[in-house]
Amino acid sequence: MKITALKQQIKNPDRVSIYLDGKYSFSLTLNQVVAEKIKSGLELDDDRLGLLKQKSTDEKLRLKAMNWTLQRPHSVRELRDYLKRVVYSQSRKSQSRRVEGTDNASIEIVEEFVKRGWVDDEVFAKWWVERSSRASRSKSHLRSELMQKGVDREIIGEVLSEREDD
Repeated sequence: MKITALKQQIKNPDRVSIYLDGKYSFSLTLNQVVAEKIKSGLELDDDRLGLLKQKSTDEKLRLKAMNWTLQRPHSVRELRDYLKRVVYSQSRKSQSRRVEGTDNASIEIVEEFVKRGWVDDEVFAKWWVERSSRASRSKSHLRSELMQKGVDREIIGEVLSEREDD
C-alpha cells in the first residue's frame, strides 16, 4: 500500500491524517510522523501498516487517559479501570473482541503516569479524605471508600491517622 496524502487535521492540528491509495486510513501525531519518517509516496507493507495503526491507537488512548487524569486526582486502580473501559468501548465500536496490543499500551500508560507522578495513591487518598471531611464522613467510611478505589491499606492508615476527628 502506498501513502498518497498526508493532511493536517482541522479539529486537532497536532494530528496528521494518513491516506493510503487515495482513502483515509488512520492518523498519527506530528511527532510520530517525523519519528517514523512518514511521507507521501512511501510504500507500506502489512507489518509496518499494522505497527503504525497500533501506534495511532496507543497514542489516542494515552491522550484520553491524560485528559481524564487532569480532571481530579485518581488512584492507580481507577486509572487501570478507566483504561479497560476505554479499550472495551473501542473494541465494541470496531466490532472486534479486543483492540490488538492495547493491554501492553495500558500497562505502559499506567507505569508512565505513576513515574511522572500524575497518578499517585497517596496524593489521591489525601485529596479524598480532605474532600470527604466536608461531608463529615467517619474514618471507617473513608477507609471503605479508599479500599474500593484500590488504595493500599498502609497508605489509608497513614492518611487517616493524620485526620484528627472520628
